[in-house]
Amino acid sequence: MLPMGRYWHPRTWLRRLALSTGAVILMLGGFAAATRAANYVFSDITPVTLTGSGITLQILGGSRADSLDINATTLTVAVASGESFSLRYPGPNPGTLSNTGGTSGCNNNGFDNDVVVNGPATVTFTPDSATPCPAPAGGGGGGGGGGTSSPTILVVSPNGNETLDAGTATNLFWQSGGNGIIAVRLSLSTDSGVSWTVISASETNDGLFSWTVPDLATTHGRIKAEGLGTGNALLVQDMSDADFTVRALPATIVPAPTIDADKNLPLPPAPALCIAGTRIKLACAAGAGPNDPCRAVYYCGKDGKRYVFPDAQTYFSWYPDFIGIVIIAKDVMAQISIGGNITYKPGSLVKIQTDPKVYVVSRGGVLRWIPTETIAIALFGRDWADLVHDVPVVFFLNYVVGAPMQAP
Repeated sequence: MLPMGRYWHPRTWLRRLALSTGAVILMLGGFAAATRAANYVFSDITPVTLTGSGITLQILGGSRADSLDINATTLTVAVASGESFSLRYPGPNPGTLSNTGGTSGCNNNGFDNDVVVNGPATVTFTPDSATPCPAPAGGGGGGGGGGTSSPTILVVSPNGNETLDAGTATNLFWQSGGNGIIAVRLSLSTDSGVSWTVISASETNDGLFSWTVPDLATTHGRIKAEGLGTGNALLVQDMSDADFTVRALPATIVPAPTIDADKNLPLPPAPALCIAGTRIKLACAAGAGPNDPCRAVYYCGKDGKRYVFPDAQTYFSWYPDFIGIVIIAKDVMAQISIGGNITYKPGSLVKIQTDPKVYVVSRGGVLRWIPTETIAIALFGRDWADLVHDVPVVFFLNYVVGAPMQAP
């Protein structure tokens, strides 16, 4: 979720990977510069929590904004001419999105309250949970009407290829539409959807559930979301498109669900120039080479600094793909100082290229040597050697060597 503060200049989204030769930063290829676009472009639903009111709103995919100011009880957005920004107060019982833009604060689509700002405009929203925004009464005369639509539901995350650590907190996201869904049942499968264990039997259909990952190691995890109607009748369902992994880490390995947590980053002393928790890069001009600085990908930390992915393997220990990377204007990127290099996600097995020792990474880049194969098998299974990644010698200084692992 986006923390409070003002942000500027993220733009669009990326997909493919290429690595520079001789550089120490992860590079992306295959993207040309776009024509003038908004400073923010949201490719998917982005939850925003207002800490003062505790209300979680959603910025809808496709929204564009030049600036975004998130405060304790309000959200202010500036939208340029010819662009639009869509804000949702999730159902099934959405409140009103009171605003200064002269736009109706209640536009219930049958489940959610969606309000659109068309630019040029600067609008401040003050969501009001005490003033409901009810669904319109079903229409219908004249032989044609209805005012209803079939319910839909879609699992957004985890949707496949992620790696989740047992005991850590993560958010389950889904999208729903149409009419009739009163609640959502969420379930976990550890065998690619053959059998299911209920996580929450009747969850509010707000698109978000905070979940503590259970201690059930699997490489075949799936999440299922079921839309329930009156009397808990099943109306519609969806599950993750592909398997994800749940790792059960050794008890002495401290997990970190995010890079912010891994580095224990503080809040910045002033408003940041990038959105904490996002991955950022520059726009590339047509014909930019594979070693062009525009290819470099960074992580925007909670402290407002950018952190470097040294190589693709380090990146993939944290992320399954490149969806959601934000392009930032060159002049803004230049003002964001580099905070350091990113280390492998805790729970990863690594070795230094000039050292035969195998280590498991713990929070903060702490390396725990695994002194025997017996211990490695006991902790990570007989295929443990297939999980080991080589760390170039130059990046060894990013880590700290801790106490060796003991037999469980």
